[in-house]
Amino acid sequence: MRYIIFPEGTRSRDGSLQRFKPGIGMLVAGTSVPVFPCAIVGAFDAWPAHEKRPRGGRVTLHVGAPICFDEVPNDRDGWNAVATRLQTAVAAVPQT
Repeated sequence: MRYIIFPEGTRSRDGSLQRFKPGIGMLVAGTSVPVFPCAIVGAFDAWPAHEKRPRGGRVTLHVGAPICFDEVPNDRDGWNAVATRLQTAVAAVPQT
């Protein structure tokens, strides 16, 4: 089974990457579950948060290398560490 989770918790109002919420850490801290950081390019232009309907356009998914968080403690500090590390990983996903 696979899940897609958007750890920002909301759609961006300006298209920039928002701060990740620690809930993603609650799910994966202390586990060997691989997490694939992904960048969705073009989604903001195709459907900005302030629009009721999509405008259309090209949307591309870029997938990074998997990360496991089995060494991260499953506590509040660990959850925040996972969120920070994943946000950095998503920002670093090559978009070419």
